[in-house]
Amino acid sequence: MLMKCVSFWKGCHQSLTRTENRLVVRNGYHKNRTFQTSCVNVEVNLPRIDDRKATEKFVSNSKGFSPATIIRLTKDWVNEFQEWKKRDLTGKEYVYVWADGVYVKSRLDGEKTCLLVIIGVGVDGKKELVAIERR
Repeated sequence: MLMKCVSFWKGCHQSLTRTENRLVVRNGYHKNRTFQTSCVNVEVNLPRIDDRKATEKFVSNSKGFSPATIIRLTKDWVNEFQEWKKRDLTGKEYVYVWADGVYVKSRLDGEKTCLLVIIGVGVDGKKELVAIERR
């Protein structure tokens, strides 16, 4: 992940907008994290990156998401999610499956919502989100 982040940064940080502003800028660092390997613990300090190229596709002005944009994106995401839930899993083989309830707190109402999440590990060793449902 760190190497992907660094190579992305090196490849894109010189890109400029029409007004000569950088499209990808660093924005400080995330909190240090320690990862355990079989031999040693490794402390990683990942930079925060603001990718304005990605947000440029959605945001019509520099002030952020307009109400119309939020409504449009929400409709698009709901439709994509409904199609994703109907996808055909015939022939998929999972060697391991996790099922867990994840609680997410909404900023709007402060209530916690439980999401049932099922993740499967395929024969190739890659993890895949199999299902997610609000309970």
